Amino acid sequence: MPTLVLGAWTSSSLPPFCVSMRWDGWRGRVAPGAFDVVPAALQDNPLAGVAAAALGVNEAFLHIRSDLPAAGDRTVGLSLWNPLAVTGWRADAHQGPALQYLPDALWLVGLGHLGQAYAWALGMLPYGSRRAHLVLQDFDKVAASNLSTCLLLGADDLGKPKVRVVARRLEAAGFTTALVERRFAADHRVLLGEPSTALFGVDNLAARRDLASADFTTVVEAGLGSGYRDFRNIRTHTFPSPQSPAAIWPAAAGAQPAVELNEAYRKLAETRNDLCGMTQLASRAVATPFVGALAAALVLAEVLRPLHGGGTHGVLDLQMRDLRHRTGASLETR
Repeated sequence: MPTLVLGAWTSSSLPPFCVSMRWDGWRGRVAPGAFDVVPAALQDNPLAGVAAAALGVNEAFLHIRSDLPAAGDRTVGLSLWNPLAVTGWRADAHQGPALQYLPDALWLVGLGHLGQAYAWALGMLPYGSRRAHLVLQDFDKVAASNLSTCLLLGADDLGKPKVRVVARRLEAAGFTTALVERRFAADHRVLLGEPSTALFGVDNLAARRDLASADFTTVVEAGLGSGYRDFRNIRTHTFPSPQSPAAIWPAAAGAQPAVELNEAYRKLAETRNDLCGMTQLASRAVATPFVGALAAALVLAEVLRPLHGGGTHGVLDLQMRDLRHRTGASLETR
């Protein structure tokens, strides 16, 4: 069995596949073997821990599927402070500052695979006794296909509205919530006093085109690949940016034009089954929530970084199979 090590390893021998996960500040990484000491994070940013865990599961997945001979025998990692630092991500300059500021209100649009990954990662942040206020928006109910791809659902939730199930989980963790049980569409408007920063997790091109009309001051959204070649691909967008949502997802296009990442966006389905996070491998449906977990770390980093004096990225492309293949466009520091 693939072995992922977190902390000390007490055995005198290592399994054939064994990697350790570590994080420090905004940097997370996976390395072969095991360490004989517990991970001593000088600056504990939980999002870097989430990223390290996702990369660890990814290495095991690559190994089991024989997708990459080097899986488990290489060191892979990234800096959430500067995700475009491909070769020098381990440098102290990319450790980032200590985590001091957290958003006090957010709007989460879509509570499927990605939306729940956002909520789950938010729960990891060190809010203390006063957590954020979250507006949760979704119209769908929990289906059987959601149970293996969504991080906040259980079998007892089948048939219940996703927005209410997720609200219950978040309120138990100390967040306050407001619920919007309708589709996100062109008539959406943010009202005075409502959160103006949105995390978008809807896998629908038409809904993405409507982002500009909603009057959010900031939107961060992510899209994932779906096929056996590209399901580990992640693309994020942060708005406002030089390109509008309508320009990125034109109405005449049925799908995202081909890009280096083999169409990181696809219109997986407009059904009630939330296929996002489910990948067809050898005619079998396989849940891949570890991809959504890394996407959540990247998305939330786009929100947290400006609060600490860092910049944002209009677009960020990443391949989990090989992190050397990542590109993006930085926006001006706000």
